Amino acid sequence: MSLAMNVSRLGEAPPLYSQQLADSAFGRYNQKDRQPCALSPYRAAKLPDQAPFPFRVSSRTKLVELALNIDPMTNTVKNPSERVSLNGRPHTEDAVGHLHLAFTLILQDRIVHHYRRYLSRSIARSTAMRPLWLSHPAVTTALLLAVASAVTIEPSKDAPLPSRSVSATRLRHCLDQAGIEVIAPDTSPADVYFQASASDNVVFHYNPALITYPNSASDVQRAVQCVSDHSDAPIAARSGGHSFAGFGSGGKDGSVIIDLARLNSVVSHPKESTVEIGPGARLGDVVKGLWQQGDARRAMSTGTCAAVGVGGLSLCGGFGPMSRKWGLTTDNILEADIVLANGSLVTVSEHNYPDLIWAIRGSGSFFGVVTRFLFRSYDASHPVISFEYHWAPSIDNVDKVLAVISAVQAFALQPALSNDLGLHIQLRKPSQSDPQPSQNRPLSIEVKGIFLGATAQWNELQARLKKELQAHSAPPSDSETVTSRNYLELMQDWDDFGKGEHKLDTQAIHKQHNNFVTKSSLTLRRNQGFDKQALRPLLDYIWDTSLGAGLDVELPDGKHAFWAWNIYFELFGGGSPAHSQDSAKKLSSFPHRDGLWLIQTAVGTAAHMDLARSGHLYARELDARINRAIESSGLGRGGYSCYVDSELTEQEWTSMYYGSSIPRLEDIKMQVDPDNLFRNPQTLGSRKEIEARRRATK
Repeated sequence: MSLAMNVSRLGEAPPLYSQQLADSAFGRYNQKDRQPCALSPYRAAKLPDQAPFPFRVSSRTKLVELALNIDPMTNTVKNPSERVSLNGRPHTEDAVGHLHLAFTLILQDRIVHHYRRYLSRSIARSTAMRPLWLSHPAVTTALLLAVASAVTIEPSKDAPLPSRSVSATRLRHCLDQAGIEVIAPDTSPADVYFQASASDNVVFHYNPALITYPNSASDVQRAVQCVSDHSDAPIAARSGGHSFAGFGSGGKDGSVIIDLARLNSVVSHPKESTVEIGPGARLGDVVKGLWQQGDARRAMSTGTCAAVGVGGLSLCGGFGPMSRKWGLTTDNILEADIVLANGSLVTVSEHNYPDLIWAIRGSGSFFGVVTRFLFRSYDASHPVISFEYHWAPSIDNVDKVLAVISAVQAFALQPALSNDLGLHIQLRKPSQSDPQPSQNRPLSIEVKGIFLGATAQWNELQARLKKELQAHSAPPSDSETVTSRNYLELMQDWDDFGKGEHKLDTQAIHKQHNNFVTKSSLTLRRNQGFDKQALRPLLDYIWDTSLGAGLDVELPDGKHAFWAWNIYFELFGGGSPAHSQDSAKKLSSFPHRDGLWLIQTAVGTAAHMDLARSGHLYARELDARINRAIESSGLGRGGYSCYVDSELTEQEWTSMYYGSSIPRLEDIKMQVDPDNLFRNPQTLGSRKEIEARRRATK
């Protein structure tokens, strides 16, 4: 399940003039009424006010003083003694040269990109009472010129800048010599660089040092070798860019991105029940390719968001409505070609580098760049049943919500539950698009799923579900839809958040962006569910707050903000699903296979909007209440790294995502990537870091 939702940035919005500064630089500032025009896509997530700073305080103060030493009427430096020199070339006293220094400090890659936001915010706060110069054309000119120069400033002894083994120029030369297309902030148009840097989720927009576009596995090898030889920057592989926290763009500023979009082939081998897929292929194209090639009508275990890239999904797990029958996507990796940190290309399987294939099955982003997968495929020629039940007008109190959830859970816990079944429960605020609109209710319920078996088996299964609903005094559903159709038709209609009639049109979907924050948990008891009363505090809170939550409000700056929420309970366990079998556990680093519910909470809005802090707080509160329900029910809590949460501490994400697999994963990491070339904010670390961590815990 993938959420195409949208949520505000963490913390309060940056100051108004910080936005004006950025908008002015890119021609997005309305000088007539001195208000920002549209919300700038360059707006970045707010850092804590006390963010660490890599320079002496005196240097930061000097930067602000430089900005304040401009006469806005004459566009000159007021105090000639404050003229600056860049690269040994003196500038004139006009403000272009003067601000050149200030904004070079912000934009140059010699400075950690992470702190660029802090600097721009510091300047904006110091000049909030003097906005005239912010709209002056000199600012635009200075910003555009700034990228071309370098400034040397004394680094703080307490927080030194990361060293760069060789200049970025040499890295660029290496990539150019290899014939690899590169987009970079200093050589590409601003809009091209911005789009190339963008993640699907606009909450997490980062500024890579470079984005590379290899055409082949050998290009990936050369790119990895160039970065390894000529830079200290981390490498992030990007297949679809759908990481919830922007890890496909590095998860922080300054990474080198290897974009795998051109490695997108889909070659089905129906007689062997396999399919070769490039990591840049998107799920919609995989579904169509497997179905259409040779008219074989094949399929594989995937999620349901058509724009997600195969590479990311496969390496973190890959759960979807077919997983109880066919296993996780990662379980179906038969072999893979991987470029390692030393630039070598190896093919891994259960017989060749077995440790490495074990590692990439569930934890794959730490070890290299996969350039080709071989997956197991399945016959999908038979009809598939899809079903949806909606409750909205009939839900007039919390007891009825509890009754529906408890009934579906009791049904899921029946010992003979078929693996042909996949379903989820969705809780959300009602909308006009519901089959039976009821916007005066705090929440609506949807139970949606598929059944891969025969019609007669479905009829028996549906009867059991309705019997449980009656036994728990749940109200009859307000609408019910059951359809038998072929697998391709099902997937064309499945994605809850896709738009229009062509939900497998990956080219159209790729142009859309989402804006959301999400939290998730995986319960750790396959055949044990929530205590009925454990969920009541969560549902009481939703009932009391939902009608007023996220309403369209006008902000002080005249903008409007609204947000929506939802909670998914995806049926992960029950019965004996394929991914819980001993063989699957043994052959994969994905540790949590015995849970009943995979739960995802999301709050979001439209991609072009920003959100109040209340949206983030609402998501956190829902998540906290879900976790208290898990704890009070004695279920144990794990996580799912495909639904990555950037707010987790190191102790939390290592335990929740990788659990007992961590020691072996660290051993493999030290062997194949001892310098931690492949890293993001949730990284296993280098050999030295792992060894130090182990010594500290003895």
